[in-house]
Amino acid sequence: AYTDWLSEVSGLAYRLPSEAEWEYAARGGSDGIYFWGDDPAAGCEFANLYDRSAAPSMQFSWTEAPCDDGYQTLAPVGALKANPFGLYDMHGNVWEWCKDLYDEEYYAKSPAVDPQGSKDGGRRVSRGGSWGSAARRCRSADRFWIFSSGGGKFQGLRVVRSLSSADWERARHQREEQAEREQRRRQAQQEFDEAFNQGDWIEPNEENRLQQVFDDQTNP
Repeated sequence: AYTDWLSEVSGLAYRLPSEAEWEYAARGGSDGIYFWGDDPAAGCEFANLYDRSAAPSMQFSWTEAPCDDGYQTLAPVGALKANPFGLYDMHGNVWEWCKDLYDEEYYAKSPAVDPQGSKDGGRRVSRGGSWGSAARRCRSADRFWIFSSGGGKFQGLRVVRSLSSADWERARHQREEQAEREQRRRQAQQEFDEAFNQGDWIEPNEENRLQQVFDDQTNP
């Protein structure tokens, strides 16, 4: 209902992510247990999960993570560090609904590329763990479910926007521009380093040109 309303008022196409899309985003290009690696003790920089800050007051039956993220329950969105894709709170804080309905055996029979998830059943896939979850429940690959009518203080959602062909073209153009800026920045840095290492004097105008390249990269 929320994504339908958001799509209507914005004129753009919003929806819940598929389970496969969610995991791709959560991993951020990594192949570890978590996007930061395999050690749950390192996770409190990135994930609000059941840890030493929550254990004294919550006293859940599962073992807390051996670290402290500073939040007993919910953390403000973006309070911890982002993953390599620049996404916050992919692990912990609140479970996130996906559009797929839960089928325990789905990935044994699904397409290998871009699986769209089961459409049968009354349980909806929920991923990522929450502030009350053990570290194992916050793994990138961990699968869980909640009834479609469910909710509560442990549950949330993250919406995605479907892109049109024009959107994809703009995104491709932006990536190309970013790559060109990075190439110019690297070239300017190399020229500066070579001149500095050789003890050459950099003319004021040349120094200004190099600085402008850095400024263009920093503030595109």
